[in-house]
Amino acid sequence: LKASLEKASIVTTTQPPEIAGAEYAYISDMVWIDSAGHTDPPGGAPLPVTRDTNLYGEEIHIWGEYYEKGLGMHAEEMSEGEDGTYVDINIEGLGFRTFAAYVGIAESAIAAGLNYNMSSVTFVVKVDGKEVVRTEEKLYIDEPELIIADITGGKILRLCIEPGESINSDLAAWGNALVSKSTDLGDLIPDDTTPEPSLSPTQGADVSTPTQQPSQTSSAPTASSAKTSSPTASSKASP
Repeated sequence: LKASLEKASIVTTTQPPEIAGAEYAYISDMVWIDSAGHTDPPGGAPLPVTRDTNLYGEEIHIWGEYYEKGLGMHAEEMSEGEDGTYVDINIEGLGFRTFAAYVGIAESAIAAGLNYNMSSVTFVVKVDGKEVVRTEEKLYIDEPELIIADITGGKILRLCIEPGESINSDLAAWGNALVSKSTDLGDLIPDDTTPEPSLSPTQGADVSTPTQQPSQTSSAPTASSAKTSSPTASSKASP
């Protein structure tokens, strides 16, 4: 009974007034119910999910595109029926209808020695335990993919990643990940940028030093900057 009460207390964790009353909110600014990162990297400390940086405290870059807001993750070995790396957010009763983010493999200049040719991550969005979006496996050479999910009426939003054949160099990023009370995202998630690569993914090359200045910028907008145009994106809902 005690365990059940404790779990119930966790699940009902609410967001602060500035989040609850906002038209949109970035996941990195919200209260998280729970999160799990990479617990046992070789020769290093655990790598928890990070807010507004990649796992090593750097700006978030995906294939040359810079994101001011977002999450950093590293894939974890998964047990059957369980998610390895994830973040849970309580959105119950807040009126949020849409989740959106750019996803892909995160670049890093600090993590020298990573073999980006082995990076492979699948991004999954769940609402109350049900998958609503699953991407194809993302490789380092893939451009950021815009994913959009309908989260209307949901209680618990989970963002999770799954490794490919291994977890080697599986640095994942959710660029500008947010929830919105509208289905019209406007400038919150611009879709008119064409990212340029800032690292060379050449087979066998050292790709540990991205350029210091991003070729494109997807900065966090202010509430007043949102327009009424809708982005075009394909959200991949699982059957």
